[in-house]
Amino acid sequence: MRLNKGCRKSSISHEFHLHANGGAVHMNAVKDMLKSGQTVVGTAGSIYGDMTILGDSGFDFLMFDTQHTPVEIKQLNPAIQSMRGTKAAPIVRVSSNRDDLVCFALDAGARGIVAPMINT
Repeated sequence: MRLNKGCRKSSISHEFHLHANGGAVHMNAVKDMLKSGQTVVGTAGSIYGDMTILGDSGFDFLMFDTQHTPVEIKQLNPAIQSMRGTKAAPIVRVSSNRDDLVCFALDAGARGIVAPMINT
């Protein structure tokens, strides 16, 4: 899937945090763990629950499903923002492979996208 130019640049750039010693650390720990062959553990989250508690419960990621639930993509912003500062990375399963849905999820703070209905 290619993202169109309508996505904000921050949506598709890498996130980094600067340490006091001047070094930068990649903030997508789930991606880094998978690349190194480690197992990641997560669960499905609800926009109606306390995502801060789940985010601090030891999970590596929390997935929000907008394909199989009545949750609309625009309802995700507060839930994803409430996870800031927690260990878990927010992942969003978009309802369809549309650029606008992917861009909105990334702009809301998702660190990963699950794209449905891909058969290759």
